[in-house]
Amino acid sequence: MTFKKLFNIGYAVFLLAFLLVYFFIPHTYGWVVLVTLAILFGIYQLIILWKLKPKRSTS
Repeated sequence: MTFKKLFNIGYAVFLLAFLLVYFFIPHTYGWVVLVTLAILFGIYQLIILWKLKPKRSTS
């Protein structure tokens, strides 16, 4: 899979989780969960970049 495809899948999951948090988590705790989701999405991006980097350098 390409980076763009993996990124789009991850971004769709991130937006879905963002909406679920917005509607189902109380607003007093929502910001903590949203920040955690953003951090997890950033880690996901770093992982897919790290996994795909060797493939790009060999081709």
